[in-house]
Amino acid sequence: MPYEMQNTVSNQSNALTDYASSTKQWIDWQLNQYFSLTTQISPSESQSKYRGGQRHWWKSLADHWLNKPTTEATDDIIVQFARDEVLCQSLRAIAKNPTTQLISVRKKIRTGTPLEMDAICLQDLEQKPGSSLLEKAMAVPRILSLHRTQNYATLENRIFIYVLVSLGERAKRYLNDNHQFEHSRRVQDVKKFLVYLKEIGKQTSHFNCLAFQPSLSILPNNCLLYDRYYSIVWITFRRLLLIERTTQDALQHQHTLWKETGRQLLGALLSSRLPKCRALAGSCAYIKRDMQEGRWTENCSFPGPFQWHKNQLSFVDIWDPEPDSYGSKILDYLGADQLLIASLASTSNKQFAIWYYHQPFEERLDIDCVMDNYGENLEAISNAIDSTVGGLIIGSAPLGNAMTFRKQRNIIYLTFPADFSLQQESIICAMQQALEFFLEDQ
Repeated sequence: MPYEMQNTVSNQSNALTDYASSTKQWIDWQLNQYFSLTTQISPSESQSKYRGGQRHWWKSLADHWLNKPTTEATDDIIVQFARDEVLCQSLRAIAKNPTTQLISVRKKIRTGTPLEMDAICLQDLEQKPGSSLLEKAMAVPRILSLHRTQNYATLENRIFIYVLVSLGERAKRYLNDNHQFEHSRRVQDVKKFLVYLKEIGKQTSHFNCLAFQPSLSILPNNCLLYDRYYSIVWITFRRLLLIERTTQDALQHQHTLWKETGRQLLGALLSSRLPKCRALAGSCAYIKRDMQEGRWTENCSFPGPFQWHKNQLSFVDIWDPEPDSYGSKILDYLGADQLLIASLASTSNKQFAIWYYHQPFEERLDIDCVMDNYGENLEAISNAIDSTVGGLIIGSAPLGNAMTFRKQRNIIYLTFPADFSLQQESIICAMQQALEFFLEDQ
């Protein structure tokens, strides 16, 4: 292969690896936020249910999304596992006293010792020289017989080994992604947990469990259901598989997941960070326990209304079944996701169409053409419904890219890189700047 072609193939391979890493970290950040949200907010902060979703006040959501120290390592599901004392105790107890099966293995055993034989062993003995069984047995030093031995390759031990390996891999990934926060309490907890897992791995190296294909369709046996320690491992196994399935679904529904995250950030920002903006009522969001095709919230989960100066701000989702009073059907044709409506005291309403846009990181988007097209259509809509309509495109960007802020006509375009944990404050400031530009440009 020519040298130039080798360089091209190598560069393409590196670019693909970088893209996969960026996409994985971008998705993991969002999923960890939702996992943490569904498990750590106290019942006093989340009450009532709606179609299976748990209610969370937007004030609590704002604290969850925005008020996080930049010097602390990112939250992750492995941190919860590392701090689970019941899980650690169960792993240690199983390593010391695992369940086993007594199985019969045919092997050559010295003649004269107590023997146990089955039909196959007797058939083998019949082939030996001699006229009686005693003569046949004495003709050779060893004869085929049954030997009882302990077998560790049970279903519960296979699941135990899978959980042990999966937790270890997840812990290593977390420490690698957060190596700059060496003194963080979360990092220290995960480090101790990884050492703990390695010690247990050494104690169970003799298990020799055959690999198996993990699946949510696996049915538990009595030991996994009722044993004090194995039942904890079974719950952890199911949880790990659900997390893996959610991650795979998120890869298939990246655009929808980004819409959910963008809505959460925007709602949290209006609820706590925008100057002179206050919520008129205790609005809330309904967060599902499990993601469904990229969605974590119920349809009624937009924030507000809000009071900004003398004006009232409210969100309207484009797919809202209410009558089309704001040109939402027209905006739906443009692919808009939300409307932010400012009811002004002296003039007609002002509207802000919002797009939560995610493109695969290896693709190149002609954003100037997109903004020009959207801006032209929004100007036409403004004239048709006698109301000023602006636009905000909140886009995603791969790991390591600088945040982008651009304005063209009446459209603002923001891109948020994948390393949210390091640039979260800049992201929040950019979103605030875009909203203030829209609201103050009267």
